[in-house]
Amino acid sequence: MYFANDQNESLWYRYAMKKLHNYFAREVMHTMLTMVLIILGIMVTMLFIQYLSMAASGQMSIGGAMAMLGIALPTYINLLIPISLFLSLVITINRLLYDSELVVAFACGVSWFNLVKWLLLPGFLLTMLSVVLSFWVVPKMAYYQNNLSQIFSQSSGISDFIQTGRFFATGSNNEVIYVGAVDLKTGVSQQIFIYQQVGNETRVILAPEGKIAEQNKLSALTLMHGHMYQGVLGSLAYKMVGFNAFDLLMIPTYNTAYTDKSTFSVTQLVRDHDRASLLELEWRSSIPLATLILTVLGVMLGDPRPRKSKYLYFLLSAGIFIVYFNALTIVRSMVMKDTMPLFPGLYLVHALFLVTALVLLVKRELFFRSFKKK
Repeated sequence: MYFANDQNESLWYRYAMKKLHNYFAREVMHTMLTMVLIILGIMVTMLFIQYLSMAASGQMSIGGAMAMLGIALPTYINLLIPISLFLSLVITINRLLYDSELVVAFACGVSWFNLVKWLLLPGFLLTMLSVVLSFWVVPKMAYYQNNLSQIFSQSSGISDFIQTGRFFATGSNNEVIYVGAVDLKTGVSQQIFIYQQVGNETRVILAPEGKIAEQNKLSALTLMHGHMYQGVLGSLAYKMVGFNAFDLLMIPTYNTAYTDKSTFSVTQLVRDHDRASLLELEWRSSIPLATLILTVLGVMLGDPRPRKSKYLYFLLSAGIFIVYFNALTIVRSMVMKDTMPLFPGLYLVHALFLVTALVLLVKRELFFRSFKKK
């Protein structure tokens, strides 16, 4: 009979601990999602205004502005994961302490070690999400951002990239084109200057007006009532040809060759295996590692002592996060300048903060067990 009662009490205790675990994790995730939505909304609004002003000034099309905004979102979400999780843990733990919910949980046998173990599960899931973003999604978005003009050309052609009053190059015959003005309603361009280099021969084409038409996703410029000058540089013998209409096929040139390591895939970085590639792999692993370490540190910044300011620990947590990521940036710069070895490199910063978090956890756990014995 006593055995049955003890077994029922054990089942009820496990059930209660499971519910408590789910409650704590849910409170942290709700706070984190609210924080991410608020900060991300502010960032997206600022980026949208910036890209919209660039589109209004003719530096990019409206479609380009929206594409740039969509490409930037994964990068900002990846950066927001550690800071939002860290601050939400500090806010939630301190709120639960002030509302005496954690005090009751501690009185029922929950320790700081149990609390960290429970909250490491959502922290681990967010770390896996950060791994996917850091190692695969964000580099791919960086590649698309560097070659955005090539992506746009598949749908809109070169007409979206003409900037009036500026010289721009195309990929056909080493062309340089200048357009004085463009009527967006009719598509008629005015004051057109074209420079071409074909072998040793130089061509200069001048036309008062022309019109761009899309042909099989390529842009054809029809020049009207202009003149073409042909000759060899350094020679005085030039030929002038007048025309009423002249069709010119324009193929935009885009810089698809890139050397920025942030756009390289993991396979490329491992295959190169040079100092810059290994440093880039260390940097990509920094945000997932920081997410996991800040999960433990965020729980430890909850202060069980009464009559302590709530905002003091929020400001302290923000300061710790700033120091953490500034230290990573400084160490990365030192490794790039070869004033610090590649290993441990960035892992030295992670190790320092991890040891700090574990020391706080052990200290608080030992105090909890000694208090429980008394």
